[in-house]
Formats: sequence, structure tokens, C-alpha cells
Amino acid sequence: MAAKKKSDLDRLLAMGVAFLLTDRDIAYMLGYRPATIKQKRYRDPSSLPPSHLLGKFHRYVPDDVCQWLIDKLGMTPEQASRLVPVQQHRHDGDR
Repeated sequence: MAAKKKSDLDRLLAMGVAFLLTDRDIAYMLGYRPATIKQKRYRDPSSLPPSHLLGKFHRYVPDDVCQWLIDKLGMTPEQASRLVPVQQHRHDGDR
């Protein structure tokens, strides 16, 4: 039986490449709708983890989100690390 070929994503994950989180990921983690995240960003940006603008989309570094959960919400590092999905795979159409 032939060995299964590793996908590009599997190779990147094996090298330790981390993926950025989207508004949808943050909304899921905090229990909001994605539209609410966009509203909060403009009305009260301090109520969200720090983000980076890449093109017209905001992206979040998982380690920054963990630290924000610890600092702002009082979570323990273990709780925060369980909540943040470290390895994400996005299809080109996901935003």
C-alpha cells in the first residue's frame, strides 16, 4: 500500500508554522457573532484582543489573544490556551 502524501498544510504544521486567527475565530471564542466583533472594534476596541490589519481584514496572533484573555478576562494560562485554537486552517473564501 502506498504511503499517503502529506498535504501542504500538514508540512507547514510539522514545521511549526502558526496561523493567524480571524474575526470569526475571535467571535466563536468570546461567544459573539462575527458582526458584533466588527462593531466592537470601532465602538470599543479595548474590549477585543489586539489585531493586525492585513489588507482590509483584521487578524489576531494566537499568543497575543492568549495574553489578552489572561490580562483582561482573568483567565489562567491553561484556560486561555485551551480556548485559543493554535492551528487553524482556512479556505481561501473564509474571512
